[in-house]
Order: sequence, then C-alpha cells, then structure tokens
Amino acid sequence: LFLFLYVISKLFFRNTSSLSLLFLTAFLLLIFNPFYVGNYSFLLSFLATLGLILGSRVGRLIFQTIGITPTTFLKKKFLNVFEGFLASLVVSLFIFPLILLLGGSFPLGTPLNNLIASVFWGFIFIPLAIFSALLVFVNQALALKTALILQKVFSFYSSLPFLKIQLSFNLPVNLILFLYLLAPILMFFLWKREKRV
Repeated sequence: LFLFLYVISKLFFRNTSSLSLLFLTAFLLLIFNPFYVGNYSFLLSFLATLGLILGSRVGRLIFQTIGITPTTFLKKKFLNVFEGFLASLVVSLFIFPLILLLGGSFPLGTPLNNLIASVFWGFIFIPLAIFSALLVFVNQALALKTALILQKVFSFYSSLPFLKIQLSFNLPVNLILFLYLLAPILMFFLWKREKRV
C-alpha cells in the first residue's frame, strides 16, 4: 500500500513527503483493521519504514551541516554507504525496544548486518536463486549443484560471528512506550531543521 501510494504521489503530485505517505498508509490500514495497533508485524514494519525515512534524512542533514557535497563518484558512493548505515542504525533504534519486548534480546550486529544483507540478498542470494530456478529447465543436475553452492553461501553468511552477539535484559513496558513517544519529537525536530536548511 505504501509503495502504491508512493508511486501515485510521484506520478501526480511530485512533492509529497514520504513521511506523509507512511502515516497515510498506517491510517488507511488502521481504518481497515483497528486491531493492527497491537499487531507486532504491523508495528515492526511501520517503525522500520519510519526509521529508514528518518535515517536517510539524518544523513542528508549531517552532510548539509558539515558542508559535504558529493562531487566525485567515490565520494557519492561513500556518502551512500554512510547514509545507508545511518538509516540502518535509526531503524535498529526504532525497533530495538519492540524486539527486546518480544524476544528478550537484541542482536548488536543488526545495523552492520542490514548493510551486508542488502548486498548479500540483492547481488548474491536472489540472483543465484533465480538463476538456479531457471537452470532447472535446461539441466536439473547443474541446477541442483548451483542450489547446493547457494546453500553453503547462505550457511556461511548466517554463521558470521557478529550476528550472534546479543544484548539481553528485561525492559519495562513503560520505558518502551516512552522511547516510542520520542520518535515523533525527533521527527518534528528533523522537519523543522529541514525547513531552515
């Protein structure tokens, strides 16, 4: 729904804010089913998307504040990676209390893992999975070998040591609610800052 609204807004309205679209999406979904308020899947999706949007804006604000402009190709790539890491960090901060509430622990490698996972899924796992699926029509034995190589790559990725480091402690529900009340304040601060810049 968010993606659909985003595409429609870009086609017809051009300057609609991603934050407005995200809150419109949440509003429409909650009208359709008010019980989504207590649905962890809905909350995690909403908070992760909110974190991505705000994290990207934080990155841009930092670059504007310190006066960095992406002039060369390498500089652009570095700034993209840095912005991606910041977005990943903000997403992790947003979902952190909810993950602790659900599972009692939080993987500390998540912000770094999100960056690695993007490359892994986008450039290795998904293309190889599609390739091995198409290869079945040509040579089943070769497709099976490709799938087994993919399985080994995935096993290696999931056994990386930094993915195993967990932060564990009990978090009071009131503190979780307080942390989520900070999110709109941060959003308002960023919006005001963007208006000034």
